[in-house]
Amino acid sequence: MSGMPIHVGLVIGQLSYGGAESQAYELARGLAARHKVVVYCLSASAEPYGTRLADAGIAVRELVARSPLDVTRVSRLAGFLRRDRIEVAHAFLFNASAYTYLATRFTAGTRFVASARNCKAEQSPVRRVVMRRAFRAADAVICNSREVAAFAERHYNARGDRIRVVYNGVDADRFGGPQCFVTANDLRAAVVAIQ
Repeated sequence: MSGMPIHVGLVIGQLSYGGAESQAYELARGLAARHKVVVYCLSASAEPYGTRLADAGIAVRELVARSPLDVTRVSRLAGFLRRDRIEVAHAFLFNASAYTYLATRFTAGTRFVASARNCKAEQSPVRRVVMRRAFRAADAVICNSREVAAFAERHYNARGDRIRVVYNGVDADRFGGPQCFVTANDLRAAVVAIQ
């Protein structure tokens, strides 16, 4: 796969305002410069990022639940992954990781990347079992801190040799520039004021 464009699927629970949603949007835009990217949203909550992705030429597929426990989303996601010829399916957050794990059991050759971005333990015993299997079977697990990596390993049986920590990024253009210049003294004063 190295050097050649690949088909990447990003799976996320929603595309409304949020940290993981923003990161999925930025990752999709960055990857789309070289690869074929499709975003799979597991709900009808697809704004504002669904429109922004579509405007950037990135396909968005919504897999809205038809009932409270809609297992057809697994088969629908698997069908989309096959149809879109997805080679790497990268899930954002725990629930998307569970759905993506189950869907990739029905798509030969699709690599599965799980992700953990918080330390919230799943309360449902059934979901917890699925998440443990998902994190154990993942080809890679992306965590946004060492603490989250330790949590994923401890609570969800993620394999330590497959965990990679990728810290959350900051859009320097959005928060930087001369209009936002802060001196070291300003920063020290702010820290003292907080204490």
